[in-house]
Amino acid sequence: MEVPAFFDLSPHFAGFCIGSGETTPVADAYKFDDHPDDDLGALGLELWALLTALHQRFGFTTVGYEKPLLLVNVRFKDGERRTDKLVDLRRTYGLGMIIETWCALHNIPCGEETVQAVKKAATGNQHAEKADVAAAMERIGIELPKTKAAGRWDAGDAAAGWLLSVRAWNPWLAERFDKLLFRSHGLI
Repeated sequence: MEVPAFFDLSPHFAGFCIGSGETTPVADAYKFDDHPDDDLGALGLELWALLTALHQRFGFTTVGYEKPLLLVNVRFKDGERRTDKLVDLRRTYGLGMIIETWCALHNIPCGEETVQAVKKAATGNQHAEKADVAAAMERIGIELPKTKAAGRWDAGDAAAGWLLSVRAWNPWLAERFDKLLFRSHGLI
């Protein structure tokens, strides 16, 4: 039986969603300790320990994660413009290398999905807001942390990526979740 795990990685949280799809998966977010900006090794070791603990608990057989993206002078709905800082990029891209190395050493297939594919999997809109993705995942029964500060958006994105993974390897199993999701969108 396949047990996919999907991660949404950031310098502060690792959102994750893990489960076979035969029951509702577990979604949550792990808050990384505060490491000095240049202590990438400690951050990497913390992610390594998290992957090991989650694998021992759930026995996942495949891993996916959301590709990091670079924001350069992006305008948000509130009018604020944002450009990612180099230190955050170093940390985020390093996390991708750690997860891929961990998977390679454990002979577990690992792949990336784009942010747009993850958002579209949950909402039908590749430009959806994180709050909309989280709300869609809750509508299909996946429990998420209650607040942004607790990692709600990270766990929501991970849950949407998990659903995308389930659709790829077992469409008939994903149908259970899709019926709930599409009904909530008024599509069926």
